[in-house]
Amino acid sequence: MGKEEKLVRDPAVVAGIVRGAEVCRLGMADGSQPYVVPLSFGYDGQHIYLHCAPRGKKVEILEKNPCVCLEFEQDIELSKKGGPCSWGYRYRTVVAFGKAEPVEAPEEKAKALNLIIEHCDATRAGRSFTGEELASVRVYKVALEEATAKVSP
Repeated sequence: MGKEEKLVRDPAVVAGIVRGAEVCRLGMADGSQPYVVPLSFGYDGQHIYLHCAPRGKKVEILEKNPCVCLEFEQDIELSKKGGPCSWGYRYRTVVAFGKAEPVEAPEEKAKALNLIIEHCDATRAGRSFTGEELASVRVYKVALEEATAKVSP
């Protein structure tokens, strides 16, 4: 990850950055081609939950290769002190690795969708879903097998 002095392995710091991030970037491997998409997400302290349409490029890729890389960020700000070669960023980021597993059980799927809703707008969490609504979306969970943060004040 580059500069070791900015590397943070403290799970509490990692969790704080993930919880405070607005977007998760999901990196996948489509054969030899990388594919990255920004997504809304939910987090329960152990798993990241992602959702998408029941069919599409993400689903096709994840069916072939469930190994993923996730990126989260907070407090991104460009510092333009000095000339352009001296500029730098202030940031708090997390890069994590894991395997995306489809969530099939209706109760777990509803819980995951509520975590995603809660992350976006806590006032709208706790929703009930119809069977039709649950069938209209694909949900994945990713256990964070390895997660590290970088912090640049």
